[in-house]
Amino acid sequence: MTAPTLTPKPAARLYPHTPGRNWRLDGNCLSTDVDMHPELRDQPGIAEAKAICAGCPVTDKCLTSAVKVGDWEGIRAGLTGPERRALAGTMADRACVDCGTTYTPRTKVQQRCSPCSHTHNHLRDRR
Repeated sequence: MTAPTLTPKPAARLYPHTPGRNWRLDGNCLSTDVDMHPELRDQPGIAEAKAICAGCPVTDKCLTSAVKVGDWEGIRAGLTGPERRALAGTMADRACVDCGTTYTPRTKVQQRCSPCSHTHNHLRDRR
């Protein structure tokens, strides 16, 4: 399997989401040629698409949007349609313990929004 191709993003995408701006413009999936809708039996394709979502700054919004509109196709927020459907019944928005932002958790024990989780993990790994 070859590494996913990412096109460099404009500097504006490196900063936090600006209110009034479409959050989808900040997604990693907009700057890749990887198929984000692989067949469910295409495990290498699924892994490649999920790798694009890893570290994406808008995974929380992407997941919330996909669940709210019932989008069970393709890879969204690093999850397949069946994975999102299974998670949908357990999701309730909550406040991030670090910044207070409301987000949709990906697991029952998640306490931080994606940006705070990345920061927390990065700081923890540096110790």
